[in-house]
Amino acid sequence: MGGEPEAALVDGQFDKALSFNGVNFVYVPINFLVGFPPSAQPILIPINNALNIQTQIKIDAWVNVQSFTNATYNTVVVKCTRTDPTWYSSSRVVGLAIKGQGNEDGASVQAGVLSGFVRTEEGTFNEIVTTQPITLNTWTHVTFDRTATGMHLYVGGYQQTVSAIHGVQNPKGRIMNGTEIYFGHDANLTLDEVTMTDLAPEVETTILSSIDIGPNLMIAVVAVALIFAVAWLLRRAIQMRVIHTRSS
Repeated sequence: MGGEPEAALVDGQFDKALSFNGVNFVYVPINFLVGFPPSAQPILIPINNALNIQTQIKIDAWVNVQSFTNATYNTVVVKCTRTDPTWYSSSRVVGLAIKGQGNEDGASVQAGVLSGFVRTEEGTFNEIVTTQPITLNTWTHVTFDRTATGMHLYVGGYQQTVSAIHGVQNPKGRIMNGTEIYFGHDANLTLDEVTMTDLAPEVETTILSSIDIGPNLMIAVVAVALIFAVAWLLRRAIQMRVIHTRSS
């Protein structure tokens, strides 16, 4: 988790949900980016490759938005990729968000409209938005999918009229892989029942990827913390060995 205070576990639409204040967020790695020893290309250690969905994806969530923040993207859930260990090198790969008051991406849209986006392996970023903002202070079911017919957005189960503000609505190519997933980043909302589903698994026995906001996510965050702790210890051990070897 990041930000202060940490995202709070509260009553949600179904059992428990996570409440975000516009500063905090939840972070879950897909691939651990190794920064030592340095290499010409980033070294990635897979943690959960099932979340690197390649072609057709569906993201579902229940949201209760308190306000639209000054950020361009009030994130529901977004998969990002990084090229080095710094946070500043991250870029959005695929996700579902609500447009805020900011305008960092150069597109002029109304705050509160729903946004869905995909970055393909060709490097093109494609984003669609709805024409109407979602309602504040009420639970709303929102969905984004990318299928063979393109990208689509749904509110309350109904497909919405959309426009492409970056790229095209039906981009070609596979979805770029990522290094991490964020929930609630730059958003003032309560988030419940988030799922990320592979609509076209390449192997029939592939288990659909699902992320449950609630107690199960808390267990996942603890597990991830342990993974990072072990990785940090291993890296320190490598560093100490290199130092010892050079001094011998």
